[in-house]
Amino acid sequence: MKDLQYASKVRFNAARVKQQEELRASLRRVLAMLSANAQSDPDVERLAAISTRGEVLLVRFTNRHDTRSSDFKDYEFSRATVLDLWEGGYADVRRAIATEAWRNATEMAQGIHVCDLTPMESAQQESPR
Repeated sequence: MKDLQYASKVRFNAARVKQQEELRASLRRVLAMLSANAQSDPDVERLAAISTRGEVLLVRFTNRHDTRSSDFKDYEFSRATVLDLWEGGYADVRRAIATEAWRNATEMAQGIHVCDLTPMESAQQESPR
């Protein structure tokens, strides 16, 4: 059940970024309608500064490494569990960067790309402890 809850947070966050970028685009269009005199207003200049941003790449990783704490993942933060997760996640990131899998991002909206770098094989490759 917790995995579904975490997955819905990922979808919510991606939708939120998309919504923010759509608002930025709306703001740019409204600012473009203003006269040159109005555009020199300090408040308009502040709004113009936040109306643009560079490209965004949302990267999704799902840590599927077995820490044997699935029923307790909301509150099991022992040193051993956290180190297991960090080590597994670090290896996954290094592997994803090396294979350049991040270049296969799909465009969610103008200037926003999404890439799922969850290693499908990591959970199966792990050996029992």
